[in-house]
Amino acid sequence: MTSPRYVPTKQDFRNYLQFYAGQMVSMLGSSIVSFTIVWYITITYSDPIYLAIAYFCSVGIQVLVQPLGGIIADRFNRKKVIFIADSLIAVGTLMYILLFTFETQLDKMLLLYIVLGIVCFRAFVSSFQWPATAAIIPLMVPKEQLARLNGIRHISWGAINIIGPAVGAVLYALWPMNTIILIDTVTYFIALVPLFLLKIPSMKKEEDEVKKKEPKASFGSEFKEGVRFLKVTKGLFALFLIATFINFFEQPLWVLRPIFVESYHLGSETDLAWIIGIGQVGMFISGTIVILKKTWKNKTRILMIALYVQVVGYLVHSLAPKGEIWMMCLGALIMGFTFPFTNTMLNTIAQILVPPEMQGRVSSILSTMCMAFSPIGIIISGPLAKAIGYVPLFVGGIVMGTVSITVIWLTSKMRHIDPIVEDLEEKERDHRKMEKELSSIKIDKIKDETPTPVLSD
Repeated sequence: MTSPRYVPTKQDFRNYLQFYAGQMVSMLGSSIVSFTIVWYITITYSDPIYLAIAYFCSVGIQVLVQPLGGIIADRFNRKKVIFIADSLIAVGTLMYILLFTFETQLDKMLLLYIVLGIVCFRAFVSSFQWPATAAIIPLMVPKEQLARLNGIRHISWGAINIIGPAVGAVLYALWPMNTIILIDTVTYFIALVPLFLLKIPSMKKEEDEVKKKEPKASFGSEFKEGVRFLKVTKGLFALFLIATFINFFEQPLWVLRPIFVESYHLGSETDLAWIIGIGQVGMFISGTIVILKKTWKNKTRILMIALYVQVVGYLVHSLAPKGEIWMMCLGALIMGFTFPFTNTMLNTIAQILVPPEMQGRVSSILSTMCMAFSPIGIIISGPLAKAIGYVPLFVGGIVMGTVSITVIWLTSKMRHIDPIVEDLEEKERDHRKMEKELSSIKIDKIKDETPTPVLSD
């Protein structure tokens, strides 16, 4: 049994944007640190297998733990969950600082193992933070603003992923690792201010009514309830299955790109930063388009077109001749341009279809589903690159991915999603219009009932 859907107000939306601004500051620090850690492993160990293991530790942990994180987000105070998770991530950052302070006193391989352990710890904690932040969006953002918000998120991510690697590349050549990583701790404390000011709309009354009528569910039953929701919602499972396959087959490039630039193209950290930055410029441009256009119809069709364009960019990036960094930048630009369209359509569909009280568990299940095969793609990327080479691996993977998503699109019920989503959007618009009219009637009634003052001589 689900509770009545809360309709977010403009004040809720403004409140969320303040919170999100703080999260972006924190993410900037994390972006700088992530770039420097990845480049450190690339330069220090020069082995695609070690780089693949590092990515596997991050993604694999999240795949396993996020469903539990989603249930926690639905059961407990989401603001507290975010605060605790952010604080523990900051503890992981302090571990990095201590580690690199004593770097010269440690064995090279022992250092790598400790880095991987910290990666696992931060990934574990992030598995609780992400579902909680995702779950508050439908409670604080009106449906007609969801596509715009997701566009804003991609523009901000794009800006962060331009600035983060650029700053990381410069600082890597100037500062020791422990000093660079300290930046993440500073941005964490800055992000705490809007988090403390965050006011999430309460659904306690509705939740209490549900609890009175239903016995307390176990974690397992709540997880099954989320899975059942996916099964009964026509086309939603197939939609995210497409995301699963494209993520799996694109993994080799994302995992091995640093070492692909460094060893195959004989590039530097600056070249890698340029490639990442140009990709984010594409994301910035298309994110702006998403924001400027108020509503999007035929979301699944837009998503599929964007995915095919993304494949073109992937091939341009992968087939760039040795040393032609500009061609890799072009491929990254094309791919980056498609991401706000694909992710905005996916996220908006899920945010509209899933009831607020189920957002945590369903969004975490969907996220886990999207990443389900990614750990396999990550762990086999290194050995396959050594066996057949980078370019055959990248091209072969994306060809299989394109075939997979095309088959799913042609044989599934994905096209049933758009009419359902558009109907829900229309109902919320009607609800807002009715509220506005009722408010206007009440104001007029108050004016009519206000007595006219009698002026005395």
